[in-house]
Amino acid sequence: MNRKSCDAVIKQRKISETNSKKCKKENTFISASYGIVQKICGDEGEPYPGNQNLRISLKKFRVVNCKCNKNKSLPHCKCRGSDANLRIVISCDNKGNPVHYEKGVKILN
Repeated sequence: MNRKSCDAVIKQRKISETNSKKCKKENTFISASYGIVQKICGDEGEPYPGNQNLRISLKKFRVVNCKCNKNKSLPHCKCRGSDANLRIVISCDNKGNPVHYEKGVKILN
């Protein structure tokens, strides 16, 4: 996945608003396997300051953020991508599985 492939990936995976063919405004892709991201729920992450229900990665991940035209419908989302290396913030279920990408952060204040 790279920033230039947003439209193709979103079309291939049929990513849209729930119960709709409308394009989602934003989609973020983490360039890592599920197993690597899952480790953030354990010893490769720590509680996120200000929200103990979230975990922040100890290392940076390459992420691709796709911003799309939400007024369009699949497969014509017209997305623009950007990429960055960020520490990622996720939520985990009670079994230690990642269930939601919250955001990426460059540094903590």
